[in-house]
Amino acid sequence: MKLNLGGRIKRKMANKKFTIDCEMSERWVNDFCSFLKQLEYNGNIGHSSLIGFYADGDGDFRPKFSIKVDYTKTDGCSTNWTPEIMFDAG
Repeated sequence: MKLNLGGRIKRKMANKKFTIDCEMSERWVNDFCSFLKQLEYNGNIGHSSLIGFYADGDGDFRPKFSIKVDYTKTDGCSTNWTPEIMFDAG
């Protein structure tokens, strides 16, 4: 089954290296970095799955990002699928 989360057509594109500066409370660093490494791992082994990151807006998870690349913001989508793995910043 193929999940088309954003209505985007897959096409082969060149790799692009860019930098994202991030500032957040020290207590969330491990979960956030583990989330990113899980994305990398899944890509490396060719594994498709839904990976979740819970961000509690009422708590102290208030990251700040400086993204140093031009990009077009996408809205993502909601789904009733259960994530295979969850990272918690709540």
